[in-house]
Amino acid sequence: MTRPNHQPPDRAAGVMRREIETIPSVIEDQIRVLGAQMRDLATEVGPRIDEVVLTGCGDSYFAGLAVRLAFESIAGVRCRPVEALELARYQVRYMGPERPPLVIAVSYSGEVGRTIEAAATAARFGARTVALTGRPEGRLARQVARPIVMSVPTLGFSPGTSTYVAMVAALLVLAGELARARGNIREATRLDADLRRAPELARQTLRRSEAPAAEAASVIATAPVTTFLGAGPSRAAAAFGAAKLFEGPQRYGVAQDLEEWAHEEYFISGPSTPIVMVAPSGASRDRAVELLAEMAFIDAPALLVSDADPPPTVPANRYLPMANGLDESASGLLSCLPLALLGFFVSDVLGTLAYGFPTPEREREHYETIHRDTRGEPA
Repeated sequence: MTRPNHQPPDRAAGVMRREIETIPSVIEDQIRVLGAQMRDLATEVGPRIDEVVLTGCGDSYFAGLAVRLAFESIAGVRCRPVEALELARYQVRYMGPERPPLVIAVSYSGEVGRTIEAAATAARFGARTVALTGRPEGRLARQVARPIVMSVPTLGFSPGTSTYVAMVAALLVLAGELARARGNIREATRLDADLRRAPELARQTLRRSEAPAAEAASVIATAPVTTFLGAGPSRAAAAFGAAKLFEGPQRYGVAQDLEEWAHEEYFISGPSTPIVMVAPSGASRDRAVELLAEMAFIDAPALLVSDADPPPTVPANRYLPMANGLDESASGLLSCLPLALLGFFVSDVLGTLAYGFPTPEREREHYETIHRDTRGEPA
């Protein structure tokens, strides 16, 4: 959930739509503004690290899932996205004392307690820590060896969309710079080209998926639960899509690994349980097509987010198109965009006029809970 830096916040539902419209410019800004900082960091640490750990909560954690493939296939380093509590309490002691990883703690607000704890505990166990944040004065920035500060215009109080894409873009810039610093010039050049294309492809994706998302919203709005599926970078988009239902129209969404649906949710799926499949061109596309056929067989309404033409089992009005032109490793910049629109249009169908909390007390209690910086002893 995006919380603005000014008060009182604009909580009108239209804030989400206006922030979605800024996303192409937000991608451009991260590439332009953060390139030098990421290059300096990569030059300093690139040749000496074997692993990058990306940690955060909510959208910040999902951003790590979205870029893992880029760090591994392009930068040539192992990459582990780890939820902040999991890292701080269960994994940090076992990161590898001989060559500790680079730990990048991601939080746009810079005030999330568990992410601050994860950064502090990782430093205690010998890791070099970096923060990717929107607040240079925030507690997270003060906790790490090197803060990298994004700037994303937030127009009010709404489910985070532009901030999420900014985090994905920033981390992809770092993956490219790490590739260059480690001598992977061909891979770095390929990612550079994808990032240059991304803003225009984001504009095309938003334009092409707007009408289908508006039409598909009625399917989601009337359902008790919607399942979002994806693999690889698209697993992040699935989690993002479910989160936007929680935060915006406050409907129930479940994010699941692509293959696991066939082993688990299949048994409770049918005409009343819509499924959103995120499957751009890439390593898992063929399996996604097989599962879409299975969904059609059991009459489960399936929506497809992809840059490839839909198979015959997906009606045209349930296809939310992405623009074609990015490698799968960078596809997280686009695959979330139809889902952001879908979250907004579900709110519109349900008549959600404003985002927020039922009472000021609930809001205060919520932020006190997630911002509280308690420190536990890791297992």
